[in-house]
Amino acid sequence: MIESVAEETKTSLPAEALNQLNIASKWAKFLAIVGFVISGLLFIAGLAFAFITKPLETQMPFLAEIPGFLIALIYIIIAGISFIPVLFLNSFANNVTKAIKRNDQQFIIKASRNLKSFFAVLGLLTILLLLIYFFAMIVAGGAAVMAF
Repeated sequence: MIESVAEETKTSLPAEALNQLNIASKWAKFLAIVGFVISGLLFIAGLAFAFITKPLETQMPFLAEIPGFLIALIYIIIAGISFIPVLFLNSFANNVTKAIKRNDQQFIIKASRNLKSFFAVLGLLTILLLLIYFFAMIVAGGAAVMAF
């Protein structure tokens, strides 16, 4: 009975597939680290905007038209949104590494779930950005028509 459970959790992927997944996990880990750094920098930039816009309003009057907290909030929201897919990518990389080291199919399943979630979030963000671009073009086109 114990042997059958142990055999169920062994990976049944060919060595070449495991090798390719190992390489992909290393690149995923690199991209995840870069993504974490960028998310952190965006968060810090948002906090910085919250504190430095008031003193800059006297030197740059156009900053007085846009509240500093609104810019800070936008930066912090973007940092939070960008953090989510990076977290899934990092989990994918970690689970593939564990699956290869331990020869455990359960970690491959977790890794594939994380990869699916990464692409689902990325796909939804892409759709959202395309909609924003579409509406921005409609607004810009309407403004151009109104100018004539």
